[in-house]
Amino acid sequence: MDPQRHDHDGPRGHLLEPTLIRLVKGGQLDMAPLITHRFPLDDLLQAYEVFADAGHSGALKVVLTR
Repeated sequence: MDPQRHDHDGPRGHLLEPTLIRLVKGGQLDMAPLITHRFPLDDLLQAYEVFADAGHSGALKVVLTR
C-alpha cells in the first residue's frame, strides 16, 4: 500500500475506513460520554498506566491533549 495514501482516498476509500471512524468523523457518533480520563501529553506514562489498569481505574477512553 502506498504510504502517502490515506484510507479515505479514492473511490473505494470508504470501504477501507472502519465504520466507527466514519461515524465519529461525520459527527453521527458522540464519543465524549466514553472519555473517562484526560491527560496532558507530558503525562503520557501516567495515562498509559491508567488505561492499562482499566479494571481498577474505570478507564474507557483516555485522551491526551497538548
